[in-house]
Amino acid sequence: MKVFPADILGMNFFKSVRAPMPDLKLMPTGGVSLSNAGEWLAAGACAVGIGSALIQKDAVASGNYQQIRENARIVRACIDDYRAGL
Repeated sequence: MKVFPADILGMNFFKSVRAPMPDLKLMPTGGVSLSNAGEWLAAGACAVGIGSALIQKDAVASGNYQQIRENARIVRACIDDYRAGL
């Protein structure tokens, strides 16, 4: 289930709802940043949705695809750290 805007409900909401319903699949969007994606997964998210934090309008408008690649690298590192238990 897509949860938007997730930042209004917060990560504690995910933990609290999933405690009695561990099979419930929740995906936060709105409030997921490049640096907190792993925290959302740790809170019980099955996936994360990242929009404007990942693909910034100004980067697209200026053709700065290197910035978008760097954003993707940052979020990927955050998720990898979560998976590694860091």
